[in-house]
Amino acid sequence: MKCFGTAGASLVFNDPLVRDLLSITPQIDPPSLKTWQLALTRQQLLDFQKHIALWQINNSIATDLSISAFATASKPQSLLCCEQQHRSLLLALPDSPSSRRLLLKTISEWPACADSTNIPAIDGHQLAGTPLTEADLRALLRDLVFLRLPAALRSSQRSELTFGVAARALLRNFSGRLMGFSQSGLEYLFGNFLDVPASVQTSSGQSIVRVGRPPLHIVLNLAGMNRQSYTLSWSPGNFTLFPD
Repeated sequence: MKCFGTAGASLVFNDPLVRDLLSITPQIDPPSLKTWQLALTRQQLLDFQKHIALWQINNSIATDLSISAFATASKPQSLLCCEQQHRSLLLALPDSPSSRRLLLKTISEWPACADSTNIPAIDGHQLAGTPLTEADLRALLRDLVFLRLPAALRSSQRSELTFGVAARALLRNFSGRLMGFSQSGLEYLFGNFLDVPASVQTSSGQSIVRVGRPPLHIVLNLAGMNRQSYTLSWSPGNFTLFPD
């Protein structure tokens, strides 16, 4: 849902085809989704973020890490940990003294960061590493605004940030396959590549997905991304994409 942005999240949540494909029962409504998010513990959410961070490090970041950890000035304040060279968001927590200690401890446990993160807080915002450029910071914050769930589906700041890290990593994995668009803003990516109509026809265990033409469909065509087959691990058969 978060990958579709604030405006699209409710449409995805209520789409009968999406719910059927993801095995979401009719009993799952906005209040129950918010209750589930509140039931997730701080440790569960942090463990999930660690998993996503290591996935990004192992699959997208081939060189030595260049870590920046800082607190945002916007309200409510958040702690963000980024890899500067690839502009990857690795961790995000609500700002508090305990969260600052936890974030720095988590970073220091990554072997590639052991020598660069034993740095005390030097002011109210920068915690470790080299600060992001102003342009990179603005771009990152715009991405987080785009990924924000609507109020009806949004729960705690901690879960909002956690799933924001995952959604941004997913979209960055997508944009990394598009030559010249690897660092495009998420709202731009969605509007030019993903916000398209599509239809699904299922027969004999195979689903044919016909995808509409986004504004930059030629880039998808060059990358071969609008003619692929996908398999859902929890569902039989596969989904084959064709441009409409």
